[in-house]
Amino acid sequence: MIQYAIHPSTQTAKPCNSGITEILMPYGEDLSMLLPMLASLSKQNPEKWFTWVVPKSFCKQALKSYDFAAGNLRFIEGDCDDERLWMLWESLANGNSGYVVAFLDDLTEASRIKLEGSSHAGQTRGMVLRNRK
Repeated sequence: MIQYAIHPSTQTAKPCNSGITEILMPYGEDLSMLLPMLASLSKQNPEKWFTWVVPKSFCKQALKSYDFAAGNLRFIEGDCDDERLWMLWESLANGNSGYVVAFLDDLTEASRIKLEGSSHAGQTRGMVLRNRK
């Protein structure tokens, strides 16, 4: 799904290639419901990376049966939430990923605003997956 933004100066719709989506999952919920959607997103921009910022314990084997675009899939592992937040911010701002997905335990409003800014700067879409407390 492509989102569009209306630019006031031209009053025309242009694709919106940035922004942050946050998905709250019930505690203990597995990713099986989200993986088909993420696999589809991994194929939308084949000339850019589909980047996952994950804890070191993340099992990449589970993705094999969901038909992810393996040629542009990359993983960045982080030990703690602060490290993964920084990696997400950097990956969004870098601009070489079409989509960046990150697992975070918590996301403050101030951090969300900074992530939105880096997403717009890098013209990269971001998704934060976290468990509901």
